[in-house]
Amino acid sequence: MRAAEAQKQAAEEEQRKLFLSAKQKMMKLRKEKETELFREVQRQREGLMKKLTDQQQEQTVNEDQRIAKAVAEQEARREQQLREEEEKRAAGSRSIAEHRELMRQETEQRDKEEQQRSRDMQVAKKEADSIYCEKEKAKAQRIREDLKKIQDCNSKRMAAKAARQQQLRREEEEFEARTRALLAEEEKQFLIYSHEVIHAAAEAQRDVFPLCKAASEGIGGGLGPVFGGVRPSYMVQDRSGAQMPNYSSGATQNIKELHETVDIQEAKKRLGFMWED
Repeated sequence: MRAAEAQKQAAEEEQRKLFLSAKQKMMKLRKEKETELFREVQRQREGLMKKLTDQQQEQTVNEDQRIAKAVAEQEARREQQLREEEEKRAAGSRSIAEHRELMRQETEQRDKEEQQRSRDMQVAKKEADSIYCEKEKAKAQRIREDLKKIQDCNSKRMAAKAARQQQLRREEEEFEARTRALLAEEEKQFLIYSHEVIHAAAEAQRDVFPLCKAASEGIGGGLGPVFGGVRPSYMVQDRSGAQMPNYSSGATQNIKELHETVDIQEAKKRLGFMWED
């Protein structure tokens, strides 16, 4: 029994050792595997880091190159701009000098033209003044001649007017003289006739007062009062030239009709004489 027990224990111990040995191998393999995996991961990490480092270095190099290229291009552009600005300044200086010279020439030309215009204006003004003076002299001469003609014409007109007035006065005086002579003759005939009529009426024992009053009224066809045996006419003071009215009584109107009657027989009838010659 003890031998079997010992054998069993020996077998179990052998199995335990085998298990421990297998376990140790497995742990060793696992550790080796883990170590290998770690190394692989480390290698991958180092490769990745190296790749990243290389890329960063390459990017840095490229960036430096780009920066250097950009700086070089900018410097070239700046130098080109400086050259262009210098050329522009030089061209501007030449243009300014040319412009100043052109302005100086234009100013001189304008001054010359202005001086020439001033001289031309002075000459034209002198000519205009001379022409104006000549025209004024001719105008004054024409005015003097016209005034002399007007004076001569006025003198002739005044002389003709004076002659006409003298002629009219002579004609008026002659007319007045003839009129006075005619009126005197008419007055004489009227007085002779009225005296005959009054004498005949007195012999017939009629009232001779109206006849005497009618005979004292004078002759003439006017409506005014009697002056020197003549009854003149008076005109109104307007353009009509009408004779002023006569505000007389019926007896005066009868006497007027007596004087204005052409038929002597009718006049005799009005005086009251009915006899026949």
